[in-house]
Amino acid sequence: MGSFLDLNVNDAVEYKTAPAAEYQLRIMKAEVKQQKPEKGTGKFIQLKCQILDENPYLKDVSHVLMLPGADDDLKQQNNRKLRIKELVQAIGNDPAAPIDVDSWEGATFWAILKETHDDQFGDKNEIQRVVVRR
Repeated sequence: MGSFLDLNVNDAVEYKTAPAAEYQLRIMKAEVKQQKPEKGTGKFIQLKCQILDENPYLKDVSHVLMLPGADDDLKQQNNRKLRIKELVQAIGNDPAAPIDVDSWEGATFWAILKETHDDQFGDKNEIQRVVVRR
């Protein structure tokens, strides 16, 4: 017995990357994860973001913020803290307050995106810089 769907998939549109520029993004998912053992022992914040644009067929953006680790030197620890602080400020939170990553879902911020190519995932956008509005 066949199961035929009354569905035309010919009009499905492939998702594309956005041209390099500044965009507003919405955080769709934010979670703290542990690195895979073959990559290290650190933890990181992984974001999945939607580009807020008139074009609904833009690929989502993944972004990783490494958390400072015990093996990091002082400069690397500071750089990692700065990247997190910039995002906290960009979404309108107080960097002096406790950081609740779960509360970031739905928050919006501005970022400069660049286009890159990855052998595993193909063309994608990456956050080049989070924009903190003063």
